[in-house]
Amino acid sequence: MIYHFPVQWPVGWPRHQTHTIGHFNVDYNQALRDLGHELKRLRVESAYISTDRPLKLDGRPRIGVQPDTPAVAVYFVRKGIQLCIPCDKYQTVRDNIRAIGLTLESIRRMERYGTSQMVEATLSGFAALPENASPNTGARPWYDVLEVSPKASPEVIKASFRAKAAQTHPDAPGGSTAAFEEVKRAYDQGMEAAA
Repeated sequence: MIYHFPVQWPVGWPRHQTHTIGHFNVDYNQALRDLGHELKRLRVESAYISTDRPLKLDGRPRIGVQPDTPAVAVYFVRKGIQLCIPCDKYQTVRDNIRAIGLTLESIRRMERYGTSQMVEATLSGFAALPENASPNTGARPWYDVLEVSPKASPEVIKASFRAKAAQTHPDAPGGSTAAFEEVKRAYDQGMEAAA
C-alpha cells in the first residue's frame, strides 16, 4: 500500500468536530494489515492511504508520532472508478483505519452473499476525487507524486522522476509495482504539463 502525508480529505465530505474512543482491540499494524486484506479481496486496482502521520524515508508511516488529526482517507480504484472512504470519527489513526477496514469487510460480505449489485451501488456513494486531482492521475496530482512545483521545468521533473523511480522500483527495498507505476504516470503527466 502507498502512504500519503499530509491527509488529503475528500472535497465536500464533512469532518467530525469531536472524536470518540474506539474499542477495536487491534494494534496499528494489524489494522493496516486487515485494511490491506480487505482491499485485496475487493480486487482494487490501486490504493493509497492518506493520514497526518509523517512518513519515514522508506515511505512508511512513523509509528511513534502523534499526528495533528486522526483523520484517515483511503483512496482506491475499482473497476476503473476512483473511490474514497474517509473516517475521522475516532481519536486515533489506528481506530479510523480499523473502521474503514471493517466498512470494506461489510461491503465485501454483500458481494459474497449474492447481492453484488448492492456492492456497486454502495461503493458509488464513495466516488470522489481529492482537491486538485484530475481523473487521469489516480488520487494524487503528478507534482505531489514527484514532490516538485506544479510549474517545475522538464529538467527538474526528470531529476525527481529518476530519484523516485529508484526508490519505488519493485526490486528496491520498500519498492512496489503500484508505487513505481504511479511515479511513471506522474512523470508522463508532468512532462506533458511542462511542454
